[in-house]
Amino acid sequence: MKHRIKYYMPGTSSDSRDASRSQGTISWQTTAALFLLVAAAAQAQGLPAHPPQIEPFLQRGHWSAPYCLDFDQGNLYGGTTSCDHTYYHPVDPHDPSGWTGEVAHAAVLPPTDFANPSIRVWLACANYCKGSSTDPLQVYGRSFIWNPNRSEIGYVDPPPPSTGFPSDGSVDWFCGGHTFLEDGRLLIVNGTDMVVSCGPGGFAGHDEAWILNAVAAQTPTWAKAPSLGKRWYPTAKLFGDGSVGVFGHTSAPDLGQTEFWMQWVPGPGNWTNHFNFPFITGCPTTTAHVKVFDYPRLQLLANGQLMWADSHDEPTANHASRYLDIQSLAWCPGETEHQWKDATTPSALRLDTGTAHFLVWNGDHPGTFKEVVYIIGGSTQGIAGGDCGQPTTTFLATAEKIVNPTATDLLSHWEAVPSLIESRTNANVVILLDGSILVVGGMATDGSGNCVSRFHSERYKTPEIFGPTTPDQWVQQNPQSVDRRYHAVAGLLADGKVFSAGGFMPPLLYTDLDGASDDELDAKARSAHTLEVFSPGYSIAGGRPDIDQSSFVPPGQVYQYGQTFVFDVQLATNATVARVAALRNGTSTHAYDPDQRYVELERFPDPVSLGNGLWRVSVKAPPNGRLAPPGYYMLTVTDNLQRPSPAEWVVFEP
Repeated sequence: MKHRIKYYMPGTSSDSRDASRSQGTISWQTTAALFLLVAAAAQAQGLPAHPPQIEPFLQRGHWSAPYCLDFDQGNLYGGTTSCDHTYYHPVDPHDPSGWTGEVAHAAVLPPTDFANPSIRVWLACANYCKGSSTDPLQVYGRSFIWNPNRSEIGYVDPPPPSTGFPSDGSVDWFCGGHTFLEDGRLLIVNGTDMVVSCGPGGFAGHDEAWILNAVAAQTPTWAKAPSLGKRWYPTAKLFGDGSVGVFGHTSAPDLGQTEFWMQWVPGPGNWTNHFNFPFITGCPTTTAHVKVFDYPRLQLLANGQLMWADSHDEPTANHASRYLDIQSLAWCPGETEHQWKDATTPSALRLDTGTAHFLVWNGDHPGTFKEVVYIIGGSTQGIAGGDCGQPTTTFLATAEKIVNPTATDLLSHWEAVPSLIESRTNANVVILLDGSILVVGGMATDGSGNCVSRFHSERYKTPEIFGPTTPDQWVQQNPQSVDRRYHAVAGLLADGKVFSAGGFMPPLLYTDLDGASDDELDAKARSAHTLEVFSPGYSIAGGRPDIDQSSFVPPGQVYQYGQTFVFDVQLATNATVARVAALRNGTSTHAYDPDQRYVELERFPDPVSLGNGLWRVSVKAPPNGRLAPPGYYMLTVTDNLQRPSPAEWVVFEP
């Protein structure tokens, strides 16, 4: 008996989807889910997984129904954006007081057990002032660990109050920074001092630093790290030697945009201050400090230099890329300070941009790496507080890359790559397992100063992908249910999927919500308490490679720099190994992930067939911490059809 299935192909506009729903047809999310069920049933019968006519749809990926995060009870409610159970209950949706925040910080946690790894993501909330001038402040420092395998979240008790915090509150991570240490613990620095911020002085940062240990045991624990200078919007960056640098905005009124950065070697010691000196002839002087702005987009280069990729000055000033040499040999004679050096200049002033960092083997020069840094989208003015009501701001669709960047070789220049289909700023950029770049969310104006998200929200619900399978253009993906703008977070999971969450702020900061009804504002706010999961086309098509976790030699999956290790991978018929790569697990806030990087591993000799599609692969760990800062990585094998395996975790260390 033949079974005929009629495939409904959803349209790409919200109007067509809404019309189809009103006529009783199914949504594109339901259609995609049915496709997956049909594909599984067909493969079980030895039939083609899906007919050719639906290939384009599957290649555009699939979003899960939104999960509503219940911040009070630690639960997930699937399939709804109403979030009736969350602790967001404003009396007046137009009044920011009484608002509770959306998810604004995230980190993909390493496993506690290599043999049975669980996907876990740390999530922390943005918080706003509560109560009134006559009511006591309530400060929430809440964070959670989400486990998609169990479809639940677990409340992570925040650290106890420290000096400067009210007795009923705790440390608030909102607008802080974070990075993973080499042992897999998560360092979280600074954040919002709600006592000051809820007063007449406006937002300000605190000086707290804490470490979340979610590696040693299933139950996470907190440990106090040394306090550092008060900061807000900092970037924390792990260096190749395992130390951490913190850069960016400070709350200290005498310094404004911070003119010094701080370094810490994990242990009992304190932070060390380093003033940001410009690179000038002779020794630098203390009168010409470089000011480092909010969440600087920093990339640790293979030569040990730190690259500041996005623009760093006002529109009328220089916006060249800037490099900091953190090696002692580059210090000015007689001084113990580091120096920034200007180098090549991108085509436009670019703020709030997305970045992606790749290190791949150079086919033109065997035995060497080719390093590529991308900057994607952004705007010509900082979008302070998420406000896109600035008619003079230009929102960028352009993207650029620089190959083998270095401050000492000015032959390396920024060059254009294909532009995004939609100009956008504050979008999250995620490197996928196959080496593609995914851009999620963001926002722009409609030319009059109004954010377009309310009026043309589908434009920014639609992600775009650029990479090995689409080398000449960005390709739009199936849209998510919620527009993820300022404060949204996103990150790559070990199975190759991507989570996307948060993305909203009080309505007084958005001109596109002027005149919105209470119901509209209420729905927007509740949607910011949701999380969605994106399955890229490679996770739907089938036939992906599969690494045998038990086959690693030496066992343990912890390898020193330059060490050779071996593992087995199952490939589909006629498939071959194209490349092996390690991706550092990311941390995300304010449309920037300072940790993610894609590092291709050296293979030698060629993979050996063990029969029945099983292949033995020999690879070498990266040579040093400049190419791959020490710590946990997601190891993946991509075949010649650009299908990556689900990742297995490894550790690289000195």
